[in-house]
Amino acid sequence: MDIIEPEKKQEFESVLPLINIVFLLLIFFMLTGALTKPDMFSVVVPEATMDSHANRGDMTILMNADGELAIATTRYSESQLVDLIKRRLEDKKTTVQLKADENVKSQDLITFMETLSTHLGSAGLQSIRLVTVASSDTSTQHILH
Repeated sequence: MDIIEPEKKQEFESVLPLINIVFLLLIFFMLTGALTKPDMFSVVVPEATMDSHANRGDMTILMNADGELAIATTRYSESQLVDLIKRRLEDKKTTVQLKADENVKSQDLITFMETLSTHLGSAGLQSIRLVTVASSDTSTQHILH
């Protein structure tokens, strides 16, 4: 008599599909997490006690403790920066966000802001926002006209 033996079942389920899904999720989060542009140099912003409108600037200017200026990953001199903003102002009204290091001398900061205001006020610069960090480590800004 011919007896047909039943197929042997695997003792454990294969975890290969689960590993594939985990790696796909890992790749997805690595790609989406790296889409922000790094700053040209590290800037530690001062603390503030007042919360205002965060991240509403059309352009963010970085100023480190040595007075160097940058936008995203490009360094600019003060005159180059003024010219760049003038070109952007031709298209529309612009708000500038100034992210200055907490160790920048206040006189240097005020002088730079006055330069921007003087050269760009008539060209359509609406406001300059100084980026600060609130005591609870949330990003805030104070509007300076």
